Amino acid sequence: MARPLPALLCLLLAVSAAACTPGRTTPPTQTPSPVRRPVTDAPPYLCNFVPRAALAELTGYTGSYKAGPNSRHLVGNTCVVSNDERSIVITSYEVSARPETLEAFAAHGKDGSPVKLPPELGKGQIQDFEARLYPFRSAGVWFRCGDVSPFIGITIMRNPARDQDDDLVQLVRIAQRRYGEMFACTPAADPR
Repeated sequence: MARPLPALLCLLLAVSAAACTPGRTTPPTQTPSPVRRPVTDAPPYLCNFVPRAALAELTGYTGSYKAGPNSRHLVGNTCVVSNDERSIVITSYEVSARPETLEAFAAHGKDGSPVKLPPELGKGQIQDFEARLYPFRSAGVWFRCGDVSPFIGITIMRNPARDQDDDLVQLVRIAQRRYGEMFACTPAADPR
């Protein structure tokens, strides 16, 4: 029984000596950079604008959820994807919005976080948002589609593993295309 103990001690000494050898360093742990890759754009869509296939990747949430109906209202609509505890995604649109709608959206963002959306999408921004103490990232855009100037809002739960500004720009593009399909109009950047 005495033989295994010296062998174990020799092994431990050899491992600790290798770990303490000058010139050998342990690699530093790195914080992963947020992932930036294309959002899967394929039906079916949750709340009219968010591809169901992309939900887990965008939010990091993989549990069960319920989603409001994909419906088309002639004035506007708000739809929520949620679980029993919290909202995961919130989408909204207003068919004929005024500049005050964008101003109200901007006023609800947290200070210091706004990022302008690309001008080819219309007038809008991405910003931090908090609801019931849960952090979200939110995009709002005012644009033209046919003879009206709609406003679309998309809010997703925070996911530090993703570049959510890039994700939201892609989701706004998807939402504008889907809006055009829903209302038979062609989205353009310049709201009236």
